[in-house]
Amino acid sequence: DETAPVAVAADASGRFAAVAERGGMVRCWSVDGAREVWRWQGPESPTALAVADGMAAPRGERVHKLAFSPDGGRLFAGGTGHHGRLIDVASGSVLAELQHLDAAPRAGLCGTFSPGGDWLATWGSDDLRVRAWDARTGRPLGRDTELPHGPHWLAVAADGTLTAAWCVDRRIRMVSTGERSEAALPVPTALAAAALGFSRSGEHLLVAE
Repeated sequence: DETAPVAVAADASGRFAAVAERGGMVRCWSVDGAREVWRWQGPESPTALAVADGMAAPRGERVHKLAFSPDGGRLFAGGTGHHGRLIDVASGSVLAELQHLDAAPRAGLCGTFSPGGDWLATWGSDDLRVRAWDARTGRPLGRDTELPHGPHWLAVAADGTLTAAWCVDRRIRMVSTGERSEAALPVPTALAAAALGFSRSGEHLLVAE
């Protein structure tokens, strides 16, 4: 079913919700009015095929990661291509394309906004590099961080200077963006993380398995 949801996100205010479908369609809904505000179809991918009426046809890039900016004004959509996109929530127009060349298409591209909403981090689990972008213009900030193992999940502390990366070797690495330093937690864990998050003070890291 090409309309089956593969990713869902809601903005912090509860005004909007976004749904990414298996066929590459992203829909934004007004929660109050229970109505569709806009829809965006990803470009056709030559490596992704959908079968309709017994025929194989190109399918849109599959979006599997959605994230709203803290103010709810922008939506990040990342998926099976080499690109992530910043979408204006009010109009549904694409504000910028974030070209993450090292992300493997099969692994997909993920992204998360800083708590202040001024920058965005993107990564792919088969890529060793976390890239930082201006969340308004989509321009690269030149603050890329290379990790020894690809990250599955990222979380950014409230002051924006510390990033936690849950990597494929099952270690959580703390990356200081200001000092460009990186250190792994001393005890590796065998848990499979589903999500990471900092407390408001930034003193504690929450791990969901």
